[in-house]
Amino acid sequence: MPIDSRGWCEVDAETVVRNGEIPGDWMDLVEAIHRKKGSALILGASDTGKSTLAHLLVVKLCQKGNVVALVDGDIGQSVLGVPTTIGLALFDSAPKQLENIQMIASYFVGSISPRGHMLEMLVGIKRIADRASQLDPGIIVIDTTGFVSGETAWELKFQKVDLLKPAHLIGLQRRREIEDFLRPHQFRLGMAIHRLRIPEKVRIKSPELRRSNRSRKFAAYFQEVKLYEKSLDGLKVVSPFKVRYRGKGLKGVLIGLNDEANFNLGLGILENLDVHRGTISFVAPELDPTRIRIIRIGSLEVDLFGNDKTHHH
Repeated sequence: MPIDSRGWCEVDAETVVRNGEIPGDWMDLVEAIHRKKGSALILGASDTGKSTLAHLLVVKLCQKGNVVALVDGDIGQSVLGVPTTIGLALFDSAPKQLENIQMIASYFVGSISPRGHMLEMLVGIKRIADRASQLDPGIIVIDTTGFVSGETAWELKFQKVDLLKPAHLIGLQRRREIEDFLRPHQFRLGMAIHRLRIPEKVRIKSPELRRSNRSRKFAAYFQEVKLYEKSLDGLKVVSPFKVRYRGKGLKGVLIGLNDEANFNLGLGILENLDVHRGTISFVAPELDPTRIRIIRIGSLEVDLFGNDKTHHH
């Protein structure tokens, strides 16, 4: 299978951490993963540099001659794809940036937060990680959300580690705030735990900036759309809402347009779901509608300008 990022020119990894030097323990991690290949799962709260570290690992490990798969599991601040999705890309040379590259696979979770979507998060990241393994890269880097507060977050991360069984479990922390996420795995055979400090230059993103980043991503994605109408025959609509679909009650909700294997082909914004006529209509960027077999109703309302809000029904 061709590697979609082939041809990206290499850059110095120093550009990954802007206006600052790469910490020595980060470079030690590069060497450790290069020596003991496999999957590397990154954990940390928001604004700890997880995506920066993921980019650095891809750059430096590619420069050492490795083929690296990146699983972007940060559904709120997605880098590879659009928020609400888990994305996969493959690199055999160091990328200048991680945005706007062609992904190999994508999984629609339908939310910008794991809260209320634990099953979709776990199934999605496992499906995408398995897809990455099928490509037989030497190394798989897995980025995650900053959801680390409370018992629910602990359970999600514990199950995620248990499910993925990474060769390297990486914890980014300022003090010891995610020790509770790392300690349960300290005796696992074949799993190395790495505790990394956070560079001082990592900037704190305000909620407004995070929303602005999402809005920019959604607006760019939906910049050019078409109106589609499909028959519900041969189509499965999956919804988290226990409602009867009538009229335009779900108009404006983000939907995942998935193939027969439930991998995502693209996102749409629902116009109408008419069970009496047996049709569903939505706007989406240009795609092949004949490949759509499953439509997943998300829990987010999005407009064409990229503004989003949680859908309550």
